[in-house]
Amino acid sequence: MVMTEPAAPGIVYIFTNEAMPGFVKIGMTQAIDVATRLRQLDVTAVPLPFECHYSARVPDCRKLERTLHFVFGEKRARLRREFFKVDPDLAKAIIELVATADVTPSDAEQGFTPAEKEAIVATRKRADNLTFDMIGLKPGTVLTFSKDPNVTCAIVSNRKVSYEEPEV
Repeated sequence: MVMTEPAAPGIVYIFTNEAMPGFVKIGMTQAIDVATRLRQLDVTAVPLPFECHYSARVPDCRKLERTLHFVFGEKRARLRREFFKVDPDLAKAIIELVATADVTPSDAEQGFTPAEKEAIVATRKRADNLTFDMIGLKPGTVLTFSKDPNVTCAIVSNRKVSYEEPEV
């Protein structure tokens, strides 16, 4: 006879943190709401607060969390940690298959101070790919190395330069 563990209703969540671009934390909770869990993770060792990308009430949070950790296992940052280098929308799509309610807290419910939200947004903007156009430089502009004026390169396109002929 196969013994099965009873279902564990609860919440499965996906947290992101702009201080750790590309990583998501996939976890679950039965005892607390998501906003409280976010505050528990807001410790001095983390420069920016976590944001809840998505959270949902599910019939068996333990089973779903284990399944997600297995599915994304090769993308795990470190064994026994809930951090994965995956697209948060991919994890969200899987959770939505069994979700009974979306319980993602609003920004206000997540408890961000205006300064914290500003820091998150500023970090996100810096993380966007920088282009020459964003800083007012056009193709054909010659850039000179400040420590040796004999070293130059020319802007070829919004993201490429030519240095000693080939595009870099």
